Amino acid sequence: MMALNEPLSANDYFEAKFGLACTYRCLGKLNDAKQIFEQLILDYSSKIEVIPFFALCLMSLDKKDYAFKMILELLIKYPPTDAIASYRKNLVNYLNEI
Repeated sequence: MMALNEPLSANDYFEAKFGLACTYRCLGKLNDAKQIFEQLILDYSSKIEVIPFFALCLMSLDKKDYAFKMILELLIKYPPTDAIASYRKNLVNYLNEI
C-alpha cells in the first residue's frame, strides 16, 4: 500500500493497485478489494485483465449474477488477449476451486 504513495509510472501505479486489490481479495478483505476493483475499472477501462479477478471477488461476496454478467460481457466484447492469457494459470486454479 505504501508503494501507491511513491512516484510511479502510470503502469506501475496500476500494477500496484491491482496487486493490492488481489491481495485484499485473497485475505478475505472483500469489500476493500471490491472498492479498489471498481476504481480500477473506472480509471483503467482498457485494462480488461482486472475483470476476471473482480468477478472472483464478487462471487465471494455472493454477487454471482453480477460476476457472471461481467465474464459474459468480457467474452462477448473482447477476443482472448495476451493481457488475460498471462493470468491463465492463476485463473484455471481459481476455476478448479469453484
